[in-house]
Amino acid sequence: MFQTIRKYYPEFKSQELRREKVWEVIFPEKPFNYGVIKNLIHELSKLADKFMELQTYESDKPGMDFNLLSNILKRPVEKVFNVKLNQVSAYIEKEKKSYPDYFKYTKKLKLLRFESHGNKVSHIKKDEKEISIDISENELYYSICRLIKTYCYMKGFIYRSNFKKDILKIEIFLDGIDFNKLNDNIKKLSHDNYIILDLYFRMYTAMRYNDNFDNYLSFKECLIKNFKYFHKKEKSLLFNILESSLTINTAKFISYREYYEIDMLRFGNNLLLDENNLISFNEFAGIIKTSSSLKEIKFLEEFINNYRKHVNKPQQFAAEEFASAYLHYTRGDLKASLDIITRSGSNYFEFRVDMKILQIKIFYELEDFVSLEYKIDAMKHYLNSEKVNSLYKSHFIQFCNYVIRLYKLKETGNEKDVLYFKDEIRNADIVSSYWMNEKVDELIKKIM
Repeated sequence: MFQTIRKYYPEFKSQELRREKVWEVIFPEKPFNYGVIKNLIHELSKLADKFMELQTYESDKPGMDFNLLSNILKRPVEKVFNVKLNQVSAYIEKEKKSYPDYFKYTKKLKLLRFESHGNKVSHIKKDEKEISIDISENELYYSICRLIKTYCYMKGFIYRSNFKKDILKIEIFLDGIDFNKLNDNIKKLSHDNYIILDLYFRMYTAMRYNDNFDNYLSFKECLIKNFKYFHKKEKSLLFNILESSLTINTAKFISYREYYEIDMLRFGNNLLLDENNLISFNEFAGIIKTSSSLKEIKFLEEFINNYRKHVNKPQQFAAEEFASAYLHYTRGDLKASLDIITRSGSNYFEFRVDMKILQIKIFYELEDFVSLEYKIDAMKHYLNSEKVNSLYKSHFIQFCNYVIRLYKLKETGNEKDVLYFKDEIRNADIVSSYWMNEKVDELIKKIM
């Protein structure tokens, strides 16, 4: 059965996957039996569950090693235990994929070493008496880093969901820690641990106190300065949080140049692909839109050439069309871009919305008001026909309304109204805010 259905991965949408069709392939000479095929599906599902469990378990090498060490410790084979413990210790020092995990694993190693002496202080060498203290310190470092990372995820989610809450319980706890005093103490014990904890403290400050742009800059500067300390996996995570801290910052109008710099750093350090060597459509499209807004054509071309084949397969066709449409638009070939959008066949929702927005921008720039009104009306109908989050929908409808107002201001050329409009959208949370502000500035230069 597995060999029969695997060819339809990853969509699994073919009519050939109907029970009767699968039965014909497996048992071509036997009449269809619902009970048998039902049992086969059930057993295959159980095997798939077991496979994923084992895959997850085997992907955690330190976890497997610690399970083995715990079992060896129960047996009278001290030399075997010590050899294995040293091997695991060397591996963990070499593979620092995540510092929260590194602190956790270091604590476990020291705890196992401590337990191997039977927890009897008299059996512990003088230089090993610090082990018990180290265990508690590593537990503290792990807990703080883990809490900060969890908080950053939560804060980003709350912002994206437009969820209003005065203060989170985790903020009350973390606000009660004197980070400066703690870090001064850590610095005396370990320079490396100080570097890691200092970065995490700055990361928390940037996300927690997002009304101060200097907090974001402090986190960014610290991350770039201490880049070498982190494994590739954690670098990628830290840059994601850096981008989140920029997005939620309310202190000033955020320049797209900041987003572009983050994209450049991630691109230059090969941090855009996940563990499966893939990039999501949304991330691929986001980088294209940012570099297009800034007219960074050289980078745009290089990025597209390097990453277009790494988009998840179900969205790869949409990614190719998206990249091509934006590349022509950025080069100034608006009609070629429109032609690609008109011929595009992907029904992927994010793709359709972005292409409709690009069409609206192009018709505005071509000064084709008839087509502009038609496309804006079509955009509103499309959003109303889809099951879309109300906040998400309102942002795009707001964009459409702003474009209509902008075009009418372009026709009237009233200086006072244009300046009022510019002030209104300056810090507004709207779709394509950079493009909107750019077009208003162009209009101001024209009429003044």
